[in-house]
Amino acid sequence: EDGIRDYKVTGVQTCALPIYPILMPAYLFLILGYCYPSTLNNPGKNTWLLVSFMFTITTALPLINLMLLRSMGIFNNSNLTSRQTQLLPVATVTLIYLIITLVFYFNFHVPHLIKFLVIVFVNALAASLISVWKTISIHSLAAVAVTTLLLHIHHSGAGISIAPPALAILGCGLIMSAQLYLQKNQPTEIYAGLLTGCMVTHFSASYFL
Repeated sequence: EDGIRDYKVTGVQTCALPIYPILMPAYLFLILGYCYPSTLNNPGKNTWLLVSFMFTITTALPLINLMLLRSMGIFNNSNLTSRQTQLLPVATVTLIYLIITLVFYFNFHVPHLIKFLVIVFVNALAASLISVWKTISIHSLAAVAVTTLLLHIHHSGAGISIAPPALAILGCGLIMSAQLYLQKNQPTEIYAGLLTGCMVTHFSASYFL
């Protein structure tokens, strides 16, 4: 039985790799670029170039910084499963998102992109502030934030297909189930991430979009 469980744990961990929180902004812009191009004021023109660029600045850049911090021994845990191990990485990513957003705001006239960057930053800021005093499921927060934003966009009439938000809802359930199965988070931490991601994204999307 222990061997079977080990195989199950390994399988769940492997499947969980593509749903790491720092990848969520990249997935968001990928979905927006190909399913809701009008939200980015990009009606199908050079979508792959736009998505690649947003992946670089919202995922690759923060990831490289986190890897550098880890290589220097500043933090040694990438599981984000306790307040102590998640505060510094989340705060670092939040700072990077703030810098990226400010650079775009003051140097580029791309209001559609800036609005989504602000929403991503606000969610990261909420995660950082909560992590100061309480452990929260960053996986849950990030997944629910993307799902809530897609639901908001679909409800606004920007897209016809219900498939993206429907698949995102399914993905949220899988992510939360995986975190619980692997005992990475307690149910209260999952609920805290869910509520935070939903509320922060709903109010920020209602204001900015």
